[in-house]
Amino acid sequence: MSDRHRLLIAVALVLTAVDLGQKASAPVYGHPRGVIYLIGAAALTILLVLFVPRVPSRPLAVAGGVGAAGAFGNFISALAWRGGIPNPIVAGAVAFNVADLCAVGGAIALVLGCALFAVRNPALLRQPI
Repeated sequence: MSDRHRLLIAVALVLTAVDLGQKASAPVYGHPRGVIYLIGAAALTILLVLFVPRVPSRPLAVAGGVGAAGAFGNFISALAWRGGIPNPIVAGAVAFNVADLCAVGGAIALVLGCALFAVRNPALLRQPI
């Protein structure tokens, strides 16, 4: 296992623990999720862990860890809280959780990070992965 794999997994596990701790302390505004959601969240987590670290970039590994924390946190929550994934953060009419923030932040960071990596390393784009 590479250093980037370990970094991604460490970031994902720390942020998932923060998310689950926050949800356990104030489990409100839950919304139920079905089997398709569970399969999608599990698949996304696995794909991020397997493929993001293949790019030789520690910042992308961190971004992948943030995104994986979002998918994995809500996956675990969907299993743990049968009444629905808790959304204890409320801003006006919008309710969300740390995993939601990680999913959005990780997706944005991955897109921007990949674009920046491509601009800085155009020769690497031609190499097989």
